[in-house]
Amino acid sequence: MSGGAPTNPETAASAPARRALLGLFLACVAAFLVAGCSGGTGEATRDETESSTGPGTTQEEAAAEAPADQPNIIFVLTDDLDYASVQKMPQINALLRNEGAYFENTFISHPLCCPSRSTILTGLYDHNHGVLGNAPPDGGFQKFLSEGHEENTIGVGLQEGGYRTAFFGKYLNGYPGDEGPTYVPPGWDEWYGKLNEQKLYDYGINENGEEVSYGSEPEDFYTDVLSGQATDFVRRAAPEDLLPATSGVDAGGGRDGRFAGR
Repeated sequence: MSGGAPTNPETAASAPARRALLGLFLACVAAFLVAGCSGGTGEATRDETESSTGPGTTQEEAAAEAPADQPNIIFVLTDDLDYASVQKMPQINALLRNEGAYFENTFISHPLCCPSRSTILTGLYDHNHGVLGNAPPDGGFQKFLSEGHEENTIGVGLQEGGYRTAFFGKYLNGYPGDEGPTYVPPGWDEWYGKLNEQKLYDYGINENGEEVSYGSEPEDFYTDVLSGQATDFVRRAAPEDLLPATSGVDAGGGRDGRFAGR
C-alpha cells in the first residue's frame, strides 16, 4: 500500500537499517494499527537449503539465520490530525515521515471516515467497495461486511503472504455491529479492536476474541493502553536490532495535554 511513494533520498540511502518497516495497521482516533510484523519468506527446497548452509543444518536453523526477503510494515493512521496539530507533535515528522515513507502529492477520493478506511483496507475506490457513509444502510461496518470485503482486506493478503499480522484501535464505524463484541475479522493473528468508539475511559476492547472492560483510572486512558498493546506486539514480533520506539498518537491532545511536543 505504500509502494511507489516518492522518498527522501537521504532516507532511502539508509533504508537497509530499517528494511523491516513493521506491519502495523493501526486504526484510530488516536489509533495505531499494526499490520504484519515479522514477515515470512518462501520455503526453500531441501537441496537449496543444504547448498547454502551445509548438510548438517536444519531448515529451521537456516530460516533463523537467513535475512527476511519481505519487509516488515508499520502503518499508523491518525484520525482528524490537522496541520496545526502536527506542528505541536514534531515526532510525527521525525519518526514517521522522515524515518518511513511520505507522499508529496496525496488525493483522497472520499474524505470521510468509513469510506476512507474501507479504501485503506481493500485498495478500492468507494464506488467499487460501496461503503459511502459512516452508518447503514449506505455505510459503516455492516455495509462493509455485507459487501463481502472482510475476506479481501490487506490483513488477509498479508497473512496469506506469510506475515504475522496485528490490528490495534478503531476499525470501521459501527464495529462490531450485529456480530457481537467478540467478533474478530479474518486476516489478523492478533486483534485489539476498540469498542465504544469515541470513549477514552469506560470502554471495552475486543482482545483476541475476548471482551475486556476498562474503567476510569489514569492507567485506563485509552491512548496509553493502545500504545502499550502496540509496543508489546512490536517487541514480541520484531528483531531486537530493529526495534523502534512506539508511542500513542492522539490528534486531540493527550490527557492533560501531555502529547504536546511529541
